[in-house]
Amino acid sequence: LGRVATHQEGAYGCSFHPLDNNLLITYGKNILTFWSRRKDGFFERTDVIGNSAMNGAAIDKTINTINFLESGDLVTGDEEGMISIFTVSSEGEYFMSHEFDAHSKGVNCLYMLTRGTLLSGGEKDRRIVAWDASRDFGKILETKLPEGAGSCRTLTPQYPGRNDGNIYVGTVKNIVLEGGLQRKFTPLVWGHSRQVDAVT
Repeated sequence: LGRVATHQEGAYGCSFHPLDNNLLITYGKNILTFWSRRKDGFFERTDVIGNSAMNGAAIDKTINTINFLESGDLVTGDEEGMISIFTVSSEGEYFMSHEFDAHSKGVNCLYMLTRGTLLSGGEKDRRIVAWDASRDFGKILETKLPEGAGSCRTLTPQYPGRNDGNIYVGTVKNIVLEGGLQRKFTPLVWGHSRQVDAVT
C-alpha cells in the first residue's frame, strides 16, 4: 500500500510500470506524472508534462491513453493525435525520445502486441493502425471502422500473445465490433446506453 496526494485536474487513468511495481504513472489533462514508491509507503512525484514539469518548461497536453513498449519505455496517445515515447535517461530522468503524428484527432487507445507491434485507435478518424516499434514506428497496416459504428474508444486482441487473430473494439456509439486489420469489422454487441470505455 502507498499514500499520495494527486492532481487538482482530473486524472484519466493510472498504471503501474510492467517492469517496476514501485513506479506508478498517472495521466490526463495536463498530467503525465511518474510516482516512485519509497520504503515508507509514500510516493515521490515527477511531472513530465504540465505546469510543474521537471525541466521548468510547461507542456500542456491531454494524455488520453498509455501503454508500454517491451523495453519498458512509456507510450502515450494525446488529444491532438500524437503518439509520444518517453524513455528514462541514465540519470533516472524521463524525457520524450520520439513523437509522431498518428491520427487526425485524438488517440483514444493503445495496445502493445508481441514482436514490437503497437496498435492505436483514433478518436475521430475511425482508424486502427499497426505501427512497427522496432522500425521507428513505421506504419504496417491500417483499417477503418464502419461509419455507423463510431470511432474507437478501446480495443483488445482475442489472443494478446499473437499478432494475428481477432481484434475487439468498443466504440463511442455503444457497439462492440469484431474484426481485424486485414478484414472488415462487424458488430458483435449492441445495446450499451453509453460509450464502451473498456474491453478485456
